Parts: sequence; structure tokens; C-alpha cells
Amino acid sequence: LGQPIHWAGGQLNYYVDQGPLSSTVTNQQAVAMVDAAAALWSAVPTAGVTLTDKGPLNEDVSGVNIVASGTNFTVTNEQINQLDQISQPADVIPSATQYPVGVIFDEDGRVINALFGPGASDPTSCEFNGVWFWIDNVNPDATIAHAILLLNGLCATNANMLAMMSFEMERTFGHILNLDHAQVNPGALQNEEPGGTQGWPVMQPISGVCGSTGSLCIPEPSVLHSDDIAALNRLYPITSANLSNFPGKQLTAANTISIQGT
Repeated sequence: LGQPIHWAGGQLNYYVDQGPLSSTVTNQQAVAMVDAAAALWSAVPTAGVTLTDKGPLNEDVSGVNIVASGTNFTVTNEQINQLDQISQPADVIPSATQYPVGVIFDEDGRVINALFGPGASDPTSCEFNGVWFWIDNVNPDATIAHAILLLNGLCATNANMLAMMSFEMERTFGHILNLDHAQVNPGALQNEEPGGTQGWPVMQPISGVCGSTGSLCIPEPSVLHSDDIAALNRLYPITSANLSNFPGKQLTAANTISIQGT
């Protein structure tokens, strides 16, 4: 009660799919994208977090080994798909806490369609369905035990789409660390504020200007700004008690400022 949900000790270890991301993006290239997105958060010098690639999962996770069975029924003229059972590899299930974060490459969209319904991987909506995540196991002491990050290979077809996916992955690692959306200038574009998008947080709520054709979503898509860093510091502060666990980093309180007012 009263404890923020977080990763114990600020340590987040992830394991990556063995298969390719898409027909044009190899496993090695995809892993490099994942590592770059994770490194953005590890690099904050005043936050006690370390995101570490611990190697591959035990298989190529795909529509062959993730299979959902269920029943279809109609409620007030709306077709509903109820999943009764999901068959999936043992290292990506919620209880697979020895693989705390599983990163899945869904090359052909079949995993997403199996879990979320036919058409859920539609490549014309990649600003919404390019990257998925869920936290599916939390310990009684408010520490996170397991999460999944799922990349839609149908949204990894050209340089612009990959640029957008990289930004979405950065945001997703923020969510997996249990940050929510920022509230800094969400309406900067609609309000036509001069310079309003400068300093936009990676975690800003409307995904910037991501669109169906991809490309850059915010002016500096690979830079954490003040609100991102402040939220991370608050959830994972570096104190004298844990400083030795984060070589090269700095005490949070001594190297940040606090602003109060009305």
C-alpha cells in the first residue's frame, strides 16, 4: 500500500526473440533497435535504472507457437471474440519470471491477430499498432515480475516506418518502467504555439505527429527531455544506499532541483 509499482532495484532484464522482425529486417538489426531504445533510459545519470539485454529467448516466437482458441458471439449487433485459451512458449507466459521482459518480433502479424483479433496488425495503422506491450505479473511488494514488448513486423517495411517504430519502442520501455503519459503541451500543434513542440517529452500523450506513413514523430525523437527525466528520477531515485549499484551515476537529490509554486 502506497508503494509505486516499479522494477526491483531499478534492474530490468529483457530477452529477445530469435526470429527476424520482418522480411527486410534481420534479427540482428531488430535487436540493435531494441537495445538503442532501452539504452535511452539507462543513460539518465540521476535515475537508478539499468536496462540490460540478457540474450535471446529460447525460440522464434511466431504465429506457429502462439495460438489462441475461443468462441465468437454477438452482443447488441457487435461481434465479440472471447479467448478461452492461449497456447504460447513457456518463456513468454506471465509466470516466466526468469525472463522478466520478453521482446517478441511478429514477422507477419499473426501473433497480434491471434491475441487481439483478425486485422489487429493492419499495416495501415502502424502509428497505433506498430508496438504493443503489457505488464502481466506484479509481486505483492509492488515490484514488477514480468512484461512483454511486441513489435509488428508489418510496420517495419521501410526507413520511415522503422524511425517511427524506434520512437514507439522508446515510449514503450518508458511504459514498461511504469511511467505514464506526460501532460506537457499535449495540444502544442492544435494550439499553434510558437516553439510549442520543442522539449516535447518522449512520453507525451498523443505520440507526437506519428502517422500511417511513419518517419519522425517529435522534433527530437531520441532525446529524453525534462519531464521524462523528472518522472524517472522520482520513481527510481539514486540515493546513498544504492549509489554503488550504478557506477558513474549521480545522487538524484544533489544533482536536480525542485520547483514549487501556485
